[in-house]
Amino acid sequence: MEYQETTSIVGKGSLNHFRLNPFRILNIPIETSIEEASWAAESLATMLAVGISPEGSNPISFLGVYSEAEIKKSFTQLEEPLERLVAEVFWFDLVNDPNAKPLTTYLNTSDINALIAYRSSTTTRIEESELTTSISEQINLANLNLLLGFAGLNDLPLGLEPIESDCPEDNKPARQTLEFTWKKMDGLSVVENPHLVLAKADDSISQRCTWASSLKASLFGWNKVLQHEEWGNYIRQKIERLQDDLLDDSTPELLKRIIINRLTELIAQEIKETIRENKYEFTRQLLQIASQVEMDSNSWRTALAPTKVFLQNEINQLAELLGEEADTTLKDIRNYFTAINRWKQQWIKVDPEDVMGGAYLTDEAVLRGFRALTQLELSQGTLQENEEILKLANDLAFNASVKEKVSYYSETLKELYKDLTCYFCQKRESDSSCPLILRGMQNTGEDENAIHYSTKFGYVPRCNRCGDLHNSINNWGLAISIPVYLTLIYYFILILIESEIPGIILGAVILIIGFLQRISISTFGYIVGAPFLVARSIIGTMVTPNGERNYGEADSSPQSMKLQAEGYDTTIWCKKFALEDAKALLNQQS
Repeated sequence: MEYQETTSIVGKGSLNHFRLNPFRILNIPIETSIEEASWAAESLATMLAVGISPEGSNPISFLGVYSEAEIKKSFTQLEEPLERLVAEVFWFDLVNDPNAKPLTTYLNTSDINALIAYRSSTTTRIEESELTTSISEQINLANLNLLLGFAGLNDLPLGLEPIESDCPEDNKPARQTLEFTWKKMDGLSVVENPHLVLAKADDSISQRCTWASSLKASLFGWNKVLQHEEWGNYIRQKIERLQDDLLDDSTPELLKRIIINRLTELIAQEIKETIRENKYEFTRQLLQIASQVEMDSNSWRTALAPTKVFLQNEINQLAELLGEEADTTLKDIRNYFTAINRWKQQWIKVDPEDVMGGAYLTDEAVLRGFRALTQLELSQGTLQENEEILKLANDLAFNASVKEKVSYYSETLKELYKDLTCYFCQKRESDSSCPLILRGMQNTGEDENAIHYSTKFGYVPRCNRCGDLHNSINNWGLAISIPVYLTLIYYFILILIESEIPGIILGAVILIIGFLQRISISTFGYIVGAPFLVARSIIGTMVTPNGERNYGEADSSPQSMKLQAEGYDTTIWCKKFALEDAKALLNQQS
């Protein structure tokens, strides 16, 4: 029969862990001398040279056969003492395990009954008497569970049914029918030995194990092996047998580190494969195992580092939603955070214990979107739109410092938007062409000819719509006050005509006006403009929509408070384009 290399298993690192073990390829016990191993390797090479396939002649035949190059490599591994030790502990010790017979049968024939018998009896022995069970038994069971776990994960048929609790609701194995033995006793029908029947049923159920529970049992088993008090002696016996000067008393601890690294790398490889194949339920179970097994955290971190590239690539793809920095819009940033939120929710389900470091990647993604948001012109959106995006960013973040950055910027935006949002309606964006003007005047001194004033303007942000409203209020106030002024002027002239002392009355009026100006220019303005101010105030109260500020409340604005604190008396110019008047006045003064 012509030999052909198989590629059915090649490339699956977890299965190659067993497939390419030199003791499996050469089909020799782990105690075999290097001379006997050399003879076995030459025999296999001869078989291949004459075209005879070794298929079926090696243990665990469902893993497939191997190439001539792999045979040579396996012998080379056995020549290196440390590599040989690693290969020995990751293969089956069929000499020192007192219960090795069914295990040997399974390895050579894939007999499922032998597998169940060995695993059931050995598991029971270890659970009942862990300290007195040989370390060889514990290693064999850990390796067997590792093999079954990886084989099941990669869809190799082993004849094992899943444990019911590990199955989806719609794919649970049929419940076992319990066969009780009934007998009559004192006129009643009773079950004979019910506890024995239930115990057998439980044992049968425990044998129907999923790949996930097998992997978990293997890693927990290896954890116990590495902490076993006989570990050092067990490895030293192997060192004495090998008689190699390169191995010393430090080897048992070194071997521990190698085993932990190998196990974590194998699990990490499977995590990487399940992510690549979008088998996220498998990924979730593998990560759950990783989070539950108490192995060195640095080993997990190192093993999973290459796998995180997949997550980082997904994040980088989502970053494309932000577009080019110069062209990024508020909508782009909202879409980006929404996509990151979907990604986060997916990975929380897959990796709730954050073994993969998804929380760190999420925080990095939040900061990327946050930086893009801080680069935008405030005019691109309203305060409410920005706050909604910032809330989403804050909810996404895991790290407290990231949340603080987002919260601080949110508070800063509120202050910035006070100058961008209309002070009166508090909803619309302000229009820089029509702010409400506060004219501040301050008496700076006087001489023989005049009283000198310092003029300063405050600008209360106002939207175009409120500017139109205030302009109408101003015009209506003026229209209503004109008849009042004309009436007052008519009666004042009438008084002067009919009075015997018109000159004295006119002089008194002028003196009062001058006195008021000296006291306060704003008081003077209020007295002289009283009819207009009263009319404008009444109309403003009537037409200002509920929930919005009246134009008169500009006196309570931060801009007005600042002018007053500096000693200025303020008056309100509420017509829409009073800004032009203010500029003209400033030009005259300069």
